Amino acid sequence: MDFTSLESLAKHLELTIDRSLKNDVAKGVVKTMQEEIKDKVYSVYSPLNYDRHYYKDGLLDPKNIEIQVTDHGISVESIRYDENDPYKNVSEIIESGSGYTYNVPDELTNGRPFTESTRQRLVNEGILQQKMKDGLNRQGIDVRL
Repeated sequence: MDFTSLESLAKHLELTIDRSLKNDVAKGVVKTMQEEIKDKVYSVYSPLNYDRHYYKDGLLDPKNIEIQVTDHGISVESIRYDENDPYKNVSEIIESGSGYTYNVPDELTNGRPFTESTRQRLVNEGILQQKMKDGLNRQGIDVRL
């Protein structure tokens, strides 16, 4: 591919990076967040008074993990709300341990911060860099770490 100006090269790189963020990095982030939810949320205890949703409308459901690519960056957020109360942010309650409307075991009221553990893994394990590299290489830009 030939470029006639630095501006056209920069525009091409920006679009390629944004595609990689949306298609490759986002998938890696969602997968990592799902792993952390399994570890920090679901494996902590077995509920006695309700059935878990998991992948169908639960925290692990990809539709409950919102991804936004803006200004050449990525934002990922768990957005699980209670189906009976659309103002009840289930993700926030689980993260903080505050807001339960019934008696729950102590391990739940201490909070289960899966978002921070996801962030740490993404950085510490180089997942973001590797996924970006993979995405750029897939699009024809040879990147080496």
